[in-house]
Amino acid sequence: MFATLFYQHRNILIGVSAFFILAAIGGAIAWQQYFRVPSETAGILPPPATPSAEPTPPPQALGGTAPAYTGIPVQNLNPSPDILKQVPANTYERSRQELAELAVSLAANPRDADGWMRVAYIKRFYGDYAGAAEAYEYVNRIAEGDGLSFFNLAGLYGYYLKEPAKAIAKYEAALQRDPMNSAYYSSFADFYREVMGDLPAAERVLEQGLMKIPNEINLMISYAALSETMGKVARAIEYYEKVLGVQTGASAAMSAQQRAVIAAEVNRLKAQNP
Repeated sequence: MFATLFYQHRNILIGVSAFFILAAIGGAIAWQQYFRVPSETAGILPPPATPSAEPTPPPQALGGTAPAYTGIPVQNLNPSPDILKQVPANTYERSRQELAELAVSLAANPRDADGWMRVAYIKRFYGDYAGAAEAYEYVNRIAEGDGLSFFNLAGLYGYYLKEPAKAIAKYEAALQRDPMNSAYYSSFADFYREVMGDLPAAERVLEQGLMKIPNEINLMISYAALSETMGKVARAIEYYEKVLGVQTGASAAMSAQQRAVIAAEVNRLKAQNP
């Protein structure tokens, strides 16, 4: 029951200026991953939320001659009709104008990784997933050390473009570049569980994350909830109790009510599995 509640409140927002939010315990516990968006364009689309205390640094483009971009033209936008119905006409026109301006600036400076990330964000916002993916792919080439562009691309391939093999490769590439990012492990595990239906693979990813970040509260909650789903009740209890025992970071910020929810679930599991 608790595992179902936990997973129902998971929400992934893939985009350059979005918060990546994993909500647990009825939405009570959340961690946030700030996604970049150039400040001068804020307001054309919904502006980014306030960044966390340690925002992801901007991607570092490689030097030398930029590789040729052969994807969908930057200025082309293929919006989803359903999304377009929800966007004011003047907002849509400003977005198209911004893409036209980005096409000019990126032709002059193709190694502007933030510019390409903005292109991907706009296209992703309007449901143009193929266009967004090609922009992210180009960032993968010009800013090879930037884990975020690989991570965002993994979500597009996994959930929207239905190319799971590519999604797996991109999640793995993101983790290679940023192995201490708990959001990447949780999202990769969710992909295996939700899209692939592969609970053992999700389990392996979370275990890898816990080896790197042993007391990360959201990884522990994810692992406990997955363990419960897999029928590994003793381990679920163990990790829920570990969450209650951690007194630093996100765990220390939990309210008494949030702790009570976890404690009640532990008691329920113990009562049903004496």
